[in-house]
Amino acid sequence: MTLFRGDVRNNLLDLSNETQIHRHVITSSSKMINQISASQLITKACRMIIDRRGNISVNELTIELPCSTRYLQKLFKLYVGLSPKELIVIIKLRESIDDIAYPQKINNPKLTQLALNNQFYDHFTNTFRSIAGTTPKQFNPRDYLLSLKK
Repeated sequence: MTLFRGDVRNNLLDLSNETQIHRHVITSSSKMINQISASQLITKACRMIIDRRGNISVNELTIELPCSTRYLQKLFKLYVGLSPKELIVIIKLRESIDDIAYPQKINNPKLTQLALNNQFYDHFTNTFRSIAGTTPKQFNPRDYLLSLKK
């Protein structure tokens, strides 16, 4: 059994003194620590978005985490494959789909009310169509796995 991967072992063997070895270990471990803290930041941001059902802005995320908007966007693209804003829109849309599939009190909620309930203040139909491939009015919950919440 080896303690180090081949490339790490070879890199350590190539170093000529303890100072270089120490510097290499510190640099390598700090990269790993940075990846762990980036992962924790992304996990926390995603949890906040989901817990608030998409009713949070990117600016609010960066204030609560705390980190810069640019750093958060960079991490999201790297680890999630989406921007924080795109995830927020998807989660809000998910809530809208649930409202269509499982209406609470009103049999056919008006689209305007549906949009406002999920904090879509503009472009609701276009956003819905771009992600779901159909308009909210034409949406059939039985055709989509997204609507199988209950």
